[in-house]
Amino acid sequence: MAGAHLSVSDDPTDGHGALGFAWDDEGHAALPVTLIREGRVDAPLLDARSAAALGRLPNGHGRRVSYRHPPLPRMAHTRVDAHQGHLEALMADIPHGLLVQHLTPRQMDLLSGDFSFYIVEAREIRNGRPGRRVGPGILRGNGLEALAAIDAVGADTKNLFATRGCRKLDHGPLPVSFGQPTVRFRGLAVEPSR
Repeated sequence: MAGAHLSVSDDPTDGHGALGFAWDDEGHAALPVTLIREGRVDAPLLDARSAAALGRLPNGHGRRVSYRHPPLPRMAHTRVDAHQGHLEALMADIPHGLLVQHLTPRQMDLLSGDFSFYIVEAREIRNGRPGRRVGPGILRGNGLEALAAIDAVGADTKNLFATRGCRKLDHGPLPVSFGQPTVRFRGLAVEPSR
């Protein structure tokens, strides 16, 4: 699925999460879950219903928007684990590329994995160095292909809070947070915004 440099986890109890919790909306203890370990799928986020269907125990990710919505297995504080290298090292061998500094969601198709994001802020990379500002633009790709295109993960983790949150199955928004270091992709599609 991805290289050994990629590990991803979700931890509702993480102090960096904007809305950390010890118990999910079904009363189960919230537990950290490793989603991807060294490039391979590891464990899923589970609510009581999905856990029963898989013959497993719930791991405290049953979350609901309100009493009007059923609990669904959902993220809380998802993070890409830091690996090695700083931004300058990750850019050093890129002859021409794009340093994307700010994205906002545009479209995501949960069935196909296709996605697009608005590029709000970016800089052109020339000969391993950041150059002029470019944008706005649109970044397109497919989730599985994008994971396979990650060839480096840095050590400079930042934690962020998504105010628009998770809208799984149109049940939202449910506030979530995430963290990640600089991640280098090879070959994602970028086009000008119209």
